[in-house]
Amino acid sequence: GVPIYNANHLLGMFSIYNFGAVKSAKLLKGHFPARYGGRISSIFDVRTKDGHQNQWHADAGMGLMTARATVEGPLPGKKGSIIMSGRSTHWDFLTKPILETTYFTEDIGGDIADFQSRYNFHDFNAKVNWKLSPSDQLFFSYYNGKDSYEAEGEEEIIYEDGEIENSYAEVVLGWGNEVAALRWNHLFSDRLFSNTTLSYSLYDFQSAVFSELESSFISELEFYFLEYQSQIRDFSLQSDFERILNPKHYMRFGGGFIHHRLRPYAVELDEISIELEPGSEELDSIDFESLNDFVEAPQLNSSEAFVYFENEMQLGSL
Repeated sequence: GVPIYNANHLLGMFSIYNFGAVKSAKLLKGHFPARYGGRISSIFDVRTKDGHQNQWHADAGMGLMTARATVEGPLPGKKGSIIMSGRSTHWDFLTKPILETTYFTEDIGGDIADFQSRYNFHDFNAKVNWKLSPSDQLFFSYYNGKDSYEAEGEEEIIYEDGEIENSYAEVVLGWGNEVAALRWNHLFSDRLFSNTTLSYSLYDFQSAVFSELESSFISELEFYFLEYQSQIRDFSLQSDFERILNPKHYMRFGGGFIHHRLRPYAVELDEISIELEPGSEELDSIDFESLNDFVEAPQLNSSEAFVYFENEMQLGSL
């Protein structure tokens, strides 16, 4: 019931849905019901499992790139159930011999280079449901998923005339979602019930590049730093009602409020430090962590409120 702003891993090769925790999935390509108001493209409505209410179960599996595990079972007194499911990639273990290379060549001059690259992603789902009374049930759902890619390398080039050029570069790319939802299901009668949901979601994207180039020939040190970040934090409260007039006539209505906190920014720094006199003090230096801590992003706020009404009737037999 909570929107996900980026539902992909590995630039679209994997979805964030761990099917060990999925109960149902419904794809709507167009003509959305009113309860999905505000959407302009297709909708993938995914519901997670509630957990087994009678006995404990565990399931695990491993593929070429990911491993997963799911545990579910009843709460004490069998008044509810819990399910926890996780998935993680072991991509680093398989690709480390390929992505990490170190080589040394010596001819007229020399070239020494070292390069390292790391990528991984994970998903974690948890859901607890508690039966408060014959007419009331409480659900708490949580999801956390993140992609992380890091690459760094350094190179030393020795020229024929003795000039030495050192370079270092670091690249960081990451994005992830965190979602928490508390839902109260209340049964007014056998023909009318409601769901009231209080939810929180966070989407965070970051891309950064840092490079440093030092030349002994002209005593020059050049820095370059570029970072993009986008963060969306939502707080929402929504109530949905469903009225069953008869087996062929349904009414759905409700409303809600969403508060958005946005933090988009982009920073670029290009600096050159030059030694003015031979034998003077060492050139100034700066690292990736200090530049990243220096950045402060502005916060933008936005709110939206909505109501909807649906009336679904079956006029004849198919």
